[in-house]
Amino acid sequence: MAKVVNPDDVYKECQINIKDNNKHPEGKYWTRIEKRQWAVGLFLGTAMLYSSRTIMPLAVVSVSEEMGWDKTESGTVLSAFFWGYTMTQFLGGYLSDRIGGDVVIPTAACLWGLITFWTPQLAYAASDKHSALYIVVLTRALQGIFQGLHYPSMTSLISRKVMERERSFTYSTVATGSHFGTLLTGSLGSFLLDRYGWQMPFYIIGSCSLIWMLCVRYFLINRHRKNYAMVRLDDAPSQAKFRGQPAVPWVSLFTKPAFWSIIVGHFCENNAFYILLSWLPTYFHENFPHARGWVFNVEPCVCIFTGLGV
Repeated sequence: MAKVVNPDDVYKECQINIKDNNKHPEGKYWTRIEKRQWAVGLFLGTAMLYSSRTIMPLAVVSVSEEMGWDKTESGTVLSAFFWGYTMTQFLGGYLSDRIGGDVVIPTAACLWGLITFWTPQLAYAASDKHSALYIVVLTRALQGIFQGLHYPSMTSLISRKVMERERSFTYSTVATGSHFGTLLTGSLGSFLLDRYGWQMPFYIIGSCSLIWMLCVRYFLINRHRKNYAMVRLDDAPSQAKFRGQPAVPWVSLFTKPAFWSIIVGHFCENNAFYILLSWLPTYFHENFPHARGWVFNVEPCVCIFTGLGV
């Protein structure tokens, strides 16, 4: 038997959210508890994102020795990720604005989590080292394509569901998950690599990524949609109210020195960070072959956390 809904209760529920609904085309903002839950969920998701992308730099020396790759071929494998990563930055923001970041993020996470988990098996499916190289390069590029959707989708989701005065703190908190994920791979991944071989970090981190995706899907997204399913048609904000909003002043932005300083600073920071991320394990392995991997793969990440705290 269908549940009978009292119209007065529906009206009262909607009246509570009318003020926020009129401010925001997607419905009311997250409550304080919901914001904390989503912040934790997205923080862990960003950690899983970086954990999965840093496994190959961590294991590339061992993979290269087993597959017979030289330094150029290893560099091709490492750089393939960024070929795909640059393709979906704008697409991720566009899709999230159209269908919602809570749809794009778990879908993309499912795909890059599966690719991470299957990478060893796909590499072994090749008949020779050149075929293995092509397959691994393709998997890295696909992983970059799907991971490129994460940050634009997360930005779109936070901008729509967090009040303006709280967005900077929420986003910065979530974004620090990248350093936690790098630290996780540097410590746990190095231990698994030294103890069980290069395949095990892919299996463990890939499984953790898929578990995170399922938890977000069923414990956050489903609950969120149920909470905001009831909206009165006459109280919902019409699209006409938002058509009059001014467009983004792109021409004015490109003439501002502050805008270019952000772009240049972000480029320099990421360029240095990704070079260290990709080649630091190889450098230490070649120059300090007897050092334990979990030490030199963890210390740079600890220094980054120290810098963030200062």
